[in-house]
Amino acid sequence: MPKSKKGKRLPSQVKYDDKCPVLSGRVPLCLYDRAHAVMKEEGLSFADIIETGLEKFGARKRDEKEIRDKAYKEGYEAAKKQYAVYYSCSVCKKPIAISSDASKKAASQFMEQKGWRHTKCPQ
Repeated sequence: MPKSKKGKRLPSQVKYDDKCPVLSGRVPLCLYDRAHAVMKEEGLSFADIIETGLEKFGARKRDEKEIRDKAYKEGYEAAKKQYAVYYSCSVCKKPIAISSDASKKAASQFMEQKGWRHTKCPQ
């Protein structure tokens, strides 16, 4: 591995190491020989062997966007359930979330007019 004058890794090596971290471990010699034979015969890399093994055991590669979208949706729904404030429509009685600046201002004014306060504040 090329090094700079100070013995530090080159930026390109740092970037490569971050993108492709090392995965190593000890295996019995018979397994080592089998893996190398398959790699040679099939023209596969060590990473291909690992990926094939993971797929066999259900650790299928999933699209990162799908995972992020699912996590976002779950987090959004949990936050919405915990923090959203609703009021009923005066006509159809279906719930309306207080989300616009105007509805937040109206709710704030209503609460002030009705004397809402902190539970610890004296009357």
